[in-house]
Amino acid sequence: MKKQVFTIILALGVGFLLALAYQQWQGHSEIAAGSSTYICPMHPQIISNKPSTCPICAMDLVPAKDHDKPSEHGDIPAHAVRVESAITQNMGVKYQVVDSAELSGELKFAGELQIIPENRVEINVRVAGWLEKVSVAAVGKRVYQGQVLAWLYSPELEQAQGDYLQAKAWGDAALAGNLQQRLRNLGMSEASLQQLDSSGQVLRLVPLAAPVSGVVLSAAAVPGQAVAAGHALYTLANLAQLWVVGQVYPQDLRKVSKNASLLVYLPHHGNEAIAASVQYVAPWADEVTKTTEVRAVLANRDYALQPGMWADLRLNYGVGRGVAVDKQAVLRTGTRAVVIKALGAGYFAPTDVQLGVDLGDSLQITQGLAVGDSIVTSAQFVLDSESHLKTAISAFQGGQHAQEHH
Repeated sequence: MKKQVFTIILALGVGFLLALAYQQWQGHSEIAAGSSTYICPMHPQIISNKPSTCPICAMDLVPAKDHDKPSEHGDIPAHAVRVESAITQNMGVKYQVVDSAELSGELKFAGELQIIPENRVEINVRVAGWLEKVSVAAVGKRVYQGQVLAWLYSPELEQAQGDYLQAKAWGDAALAGNLQQRLRNLGMSEASLQQLDSSGQVLRLVPLAAPVSGVVLSAAAVPGQAVAAGHALYTLANLAQLWVVGQVYPQDLRKVSKNASLLVYLPHHGNEAIAASVQYVAPWADEVTKTTEVRAVLANRDYALQPGMWADLRLNYGVGRGVAVDKQAVLRTGTRAVVIKALGAGYFAPTDVQLGVDLGDSLQITQGLAVGDSIVTSAQFVLDSESHLKTAISAFQGGQHAQEHH
């Protein structure tokens, strides 16, 4: 508990000091070049260009010696503050040396698994008759290619079979070939035609088989039902492959390209990463949402993935060579972005930066930092002392409550 209170006091103190520095940096109390400088004997980081009192200990400021002053050659700016190394060590302050590198970002967007339209199959009756038997009537049932779904009795189909067998018996190959094609057109499968040829007997009941393996999406087959030509009995879908379809906002569209690598996470299916690549980027935006459809194909041989599942999509894209810093190193003050430079010898100073692309855990910096600069990346100094105070008090009270409950 004592250690927590001590850390909070340190944070408040350093936050207050940098708040003063930030005010000076904004022009409220800059130290004029060449004027007398006063510092606090107990807190040398407190600097003023006129006699005053220390805001920390209330002691009178005294004239600074030359070696206590910031560099007059511009190495240490007037708005910088000095923090003792013991304080930064106790706060666990960490630093980053700015470097140039090839930058890549990660775009995150939501998606949904969908059935590929080309993998849907409609099974219609091609000739009038009656369904004498139905073996598959349940939606959602998995079926396999060649599996019999129902048996059809059709006088027309029965007559066509007889005509075919008669033509074969006459030895009229051309006529038999035409009649065999007619049987195919009426819906007889190759397996049924082979059975007809081998037995030489008309099939009273003709099996209606699944042309592909898949799942039954709809079923309208009832035993004893009279059906007309064109009657829809089943809709099947082969789910061995699925689309994952995402929607990308206009400002992110330039980050997406065909064949780009994509990681798909399914929160309700173990959330493991599934590798894919972008196969399609729509050439138009949705009229209402203004988003653009992006899709990829996922393998689903074991049918473990289900259409309708939500997905989290992550796409890596190249930004080019540049400078990036850890996200927590950047302070946002209204419309401005600021980092704290570590100037050496215990001096710190806030610096304006221009932000580029959000790279996930880091931010591209397009202006304000140079290669070799050292910045603070942890135990962040909050320049708004009021909000810093509120945060610290909240953390302190939370710690107190936790102690009381133990």
